[in-house]
Amino acid sequence: MSTLISAMISWAERTPIPVISSSFSTAGAKGAIICAIRASRSATSAASVSMRRNMIAQMKAWWSSKWPANA
Repeated sequence: MSTLISAMISWAERTPIPVISSSFSTAGAKGAIICAIRASRSATSAASVSMRRNMIAQMKAWWSSKWPANA
């Protein structure tokens, strides 16, 4: 089944032409992504420090109950 030439031409006129985005338009998006990554990393780092402190405190408490220093 063939398509009419006039139908193909009218479709081609309505179809957007693909273009390569400029670096200026993508720079804002990249900047937003970088900011989000940095915020996530700092939050993860703060949580890791807090968890590490709690684990050390728990290990010290457990260890001192098993092996008292003044025995």
